[in-house]
Amino acid sequence: DEPWSLLRSLLREILAQDATAAMELPGPIGAAVAWLLPEFEALIPDRARSEPDPESRRSLLLEAATRLLAAGGAGLAVDDLQWADNATLELVPTLAGALAHERLLIVGIYRNDEIGRGHPLRRLRNDLRRARLLREIILAPLDQAGTTALATRLLGQSPSPALAATLYERTEGVPLFVNELAGALALRGRLRPSAAGIELGNDLVLAPAPLGQLSLKTTNGGLLFGSPGNLYQIVMSDSGSKDYRTFV
Repeated sequence: DEPWSLLRSLLREILAQDATAAMELPGPIGAAVAWLLPEFEALIPDRARSEPDPESRRSLLLEAATRLLAAGGAGLAVDDLQWADNATLELVPTLAGALAHERLLIVGIYRNDEIGRGHPLRRLRNDLRRARLLREIILAPLDQAGTTALATRLLGQSPSPALAATLYERTEGVPLFVNELAGALALRGRLRPSAAGIELGNDLVLAPAPLGQLSLKTTNGGLLFGSPGNLYQIVMSDSGSKDYRTFV
């Protein structure tokens, strides 16, 4: 069943937006779609009774995807291609070639550092390059200004220079990490407004241990000792009680 997973998801998504599009498919193609997606069989009852030949199913379903995508003028995004199975990697160039002259954008997203020399995605890239069907956009980490702008959008207001520097240092400008760290700080109520922008409250200090013994003091008198290589969350309640926990 695995070879059909991407085609099933793709066709189901398209027809969920416009189920009547299935009625326009020619007989054999409609029958293949009904075989793969029984929930749409009622839309093509006269074509769905005869099950398609197993050897022709793939070509018929690819034709269905091509026709439906072209008719809808939609975009197709496939994320994490570095983990994709062979069926997915075969489908992408097939659709790219068939839809080359349509008003349709196919976006494939992957992590370049996770595809080794023998990874099939490298062959896919080379094939698309030779066919002049590939435009590559390399997304580098954000600089500090970009990290601050993203944090501002996520938090709804500008971070203070100190918080902006901390976010950039801790995330190295990777948008996913900026999103996760900023979201975690906001969700846990660890931020407070100030004249310089929102900043970490008195009850939270994020710091990596230096090479020597770690010794940190909070703004309201709390003290923490720790070992190198660890990261600590220092929580001071309004009542002054202390709760020291590892924050990794």
